[in-house]
Amino acid sequence: SQNYPNPALLTTTISFYGPIGSEGELLLLDETGKIVSEIWTGKLVQEINHVEFGVANLKPGLYFCTLKTGLKTVVSKMIVR
Repeated sequence: SQNYPNPALLTTTISFYGPIGSEGELLLLDETGKIVSEIWTGKLVQEINHVEFGVANLKPGLYFCTLKTGLKTVVSKMIVR
């Protein structure tokens, strides 16, 4: 998964990829590994997916977008200003 813009100020668009029909979840974790938000959960209906996510209520700092689908987990860094 990847988000833009990064660093994010008010909103960011998170793009993620996976096999069509697979179940998954996209989580936002803080630096300690605590889940801050469950951004998306469900079945992938297309290979490339995009979710707009508001970050205005988050404290500035480093976060991790974690995409889990089937046996695969992908983590990317997100900075909030």
